[in-house]
Amino acid sequence: MNDSFKTTLAFIGGAAIGAALGILLAPEKGSDTRKRILSRAQGFADDITEAVKEKYASLINKKDELMAQAEDELSSATKM
Repeated sequence: MNDSFKTTLAFIGGAAIGAALGILLAPEKGSDTRKRILSRAQGFADDITEAVKEKYASLINKKDELMAQAEDELSSATKM
């Protein structure tokens, strides 16, 4: 993983932890608090899922670029 991806994950994780602590310390009924935590957790899971999908697509594109480059180099080397 590159540094920007790790930084993004750390930021999202820190925000989720901060939000959860803020909700837990808020003076609300327990059922309301649990609903808010569940909602925020789902949002966090969605954010992580999207980040992983984007990283996966990026890696697939990079793999395809490297494969095409290798095939071009192999083709050039066999013509010599």
